[in-house]
Amino acid sequence: MDVDLFGNTVTATPAPAEKLRRPRITNDTDLVITIVERAMSSLGYVLIGPTGQVHRKHGPHQAKKCIWWEADAVHQLLTRKWLTVGGYHLYQVGATRKAGQSVLVPKHIRLKVQRWKFLVRPSMWDMTTEESS
Repeated sequence: MDVDLFGNTVTATPAPAEKLRRPRITNDTDLVITIVERAMSSLGYVLIGPTGQVHRKHGPHQAKKCIWWEADAVHQLLTRKWLTVGGYHLYQVGATRKAGQSVLVPKHIRLKVQRWKFLVRPSMWDMTTEESS
């Protein structure tokens, strides 16, 4: 129990906790293939800052912040060890220069994605709602 300015006892009210947005998990193979292919390109991903904000390279030393669903997918693949983090480099982000870690793709993941690209989709996946009614 706490006491206010006039000596009255008051109960302490906890401050409301800030709601942090939880990263969404995806099971979309097309998105995973796209993220891995982008990470393999020369304009791949970079983790900037202590929180690891996901940026895409837009030049040798320039980066722009990714949209949330792309950043969530990159963090999911990093957690699952499908992507790894490389060394630190300086990147121009807006008007500032920040240190960031490059995102790398291990060889066994590159091979796995190449195999996935050649899989045939079941014919029922191409059906639209109009055809099924």
